[in-house]
Amino acid sequence: MSYRIIHYINQFYAGIGGEEKADVAPEIREGVVGPGMALKAALGTDAEIVATVVCGDSYFASNIEKATADILEMMKKYKPDAVIAGPAFNAGRYGTACGGVCEAVVKKLGIPAVSGMFPENPGVEMYKKSFYIVETPDSAAGMRKAVPAMAKLVLRLLKGEKLGTPAEEGYIERASGRTSSMTSSPPSGRWTCSPPSSRESPSSPSIPCPFSTGLPPTRRSRT
Repeated sequence: MSYRIIHYINQFYAGIGGEEKADVAPEIREGVVGPGMALKAALGTDAEIVATVVCGDSYFASNIEKATADILEMMKKYKPDAVIAGPAFNAGRYGTACGGVCEAVVKKLGIPAVSGMFPENPGVEMYKKSFYIVETPDSAAGMRKAVPAMAKLVLRLLKGEKLGTPAEEGYIERASGRTSSMTSSPPSGRWTCSPPSSRESPSSPSIPCPFSTGLPPTRRSRT
């Protein structure tokens, strides 16, 4: 049985429209949509995209709390093992929406979340301490490079494998030049990284755990 993934994308990548459709409310569709096709291929037989959440960038920015709550409720019905958002490249509002969704997924659902962004995307600085963000080029021309890296990282997180440095794994450095350490056999089924620190204290030396404490890396065994 493969891992269950939910993909988050904006209205543009869902084929709804550009800026004129950026106010569309969240919806969820079963299966793969848009760039999810490439993501599906990169995940292979290890995971499947069971659903795709679509939300307009302007709607999310203007209704952050409601949009986030609605999206989480939509996701719960599909019992995901992880969420992948984007990639957002250098699109600022898309990046902050991906970041907001992924942070909420980690904190509220207690499962891994991964996104992909250009280092200068404002979503990176806002959310890099909350979850892993794969470094991408600044435009969708880098889709072929970004998607496989995101798929590889989320699978490693799901399997509880130890991650290397940002340079080795392709994710953006999270804080103070240090990375959290995760092993394939965490003691008592818990992650071996430090508890999350408040975003209001960016100087804190602790490295936040990318998943809510007390949960194992996967919620059910695989065969």
